[in-house]
Amino acid sequence: MKIYFFLYKLQRGGAENVFLRLANYAHSIGYDVELITFFYISEDFNCEEIKVNVKVIPGNSLLRKTFNFCGYIKRTKPQVIYSTLYISNLINSFTSLFQSHKSIIRPTSISITHSLYKEILFYFIFNITDKVICSSEDVYHSWLKYAINKDKFVTIPNPSGVIAPFLTEKKSKNSDCIKLVTISRASPSKRIDFLISVLHYLVMANHKVHLGIIGTGFPKKVLGKQEIIAQKLIDSGNLIFYGKINNPKSVLLDADIYVTASEYEGFNNSLLEALCLGIPIVGIKSPGNLSQIVGNNEYGLIVNDYNKVDFAESILKVKSIKYNKQSFFNKAQNYDISKILDCYLRAC
Repeated sequence: MKIYFFLYKLQRGGAENVFLRLANYAHSIGYDVELITFFYISEDFNCEEIKVNVKVIPGNSLLRKTFNFCGYIKRTKPQVIYSTLYISNLINSFTSLFQSHKSIIRPTSISITHSLYKEILFYFIFNITDKVICSSEDVYHSWLKYAINKDKFVTIPNPSGVIAPFLTEKKSKNSDCIKLVTISRASPSKRIDFLISVLHYLVMANHKVHLGIIGTGFPKKVLGKQEIIAQKLIDSGNLIFYGKINNPKSVLLDADIYVTASEYEGFNNSLLEALCLGIPIVGIKSPGNLSQIVGNNEYGLIVNDYNKVDFAESILKVKSIKYNKQSFFNKAQNYDISKILDCYLRAC
């Protein structure tokens, strides 16, 4: 079977990493696989990360690239094209009208308020494509309103990106300090400002605590009123912005707790990474995969609302709990790459 994974722009990102993992694994077990893209940000990846052929569609405009994409599909005749992210999904769905391949699209987040123009486009996309893969139940239910045929929609979680299980790792930790970590892009919806307020509350209560934030570009609009406090916490050594880290595994392994305060997610890959590495999670209840990962408080705690005292107390409680780390590993097996790829192939 010839399989194409299509990304409008191939760069470092959560959705892109999911397709890269699936493409690499499918190639390793004998499938004819290509990554198709309009723009390839090659400096985001090292030479060992991409094990499949990357086809960059030429053209000096989106229309010309789309035309050349159609020509390439017609010549090479793939059986299925998977796409993710808005523009990729639109192009994949549109070209399937004129080509023989099956188009399978993957929205990356829950559906929020859209303009009438986008609402019409979504009806078009979701009803001409062959299948829609949703990464969580919340994503599934939020997009189902656009479906005429609900049988097209399936829920398939993202695969784990952690190769070695945490049980083979040795963690060296300072038991006097609670080490928190989060991975986030610079978006107000990620509520990094709230996490900083929680950190400040714990520090002022004389707890030894440290928060590491992995991700780039945290301007004033993201930190909000916490900007001055954030700088004080940086100066005191309680807060560090790591910036962009292509492989954050070493930072995660040094953490006691993974924290998240995002207002909504599709499927937060970082929660899965934390689970695979045996790191309990404290997060704000929100649409996405948090409840799916944390379970019935088996792998951390979920806080019902943005109350910094409740969140801080949940951190202290989780730090005091001795979790069965083998159960973390057992749950992580549900997201094994071979199982997830099998689900993708059965969606054809």
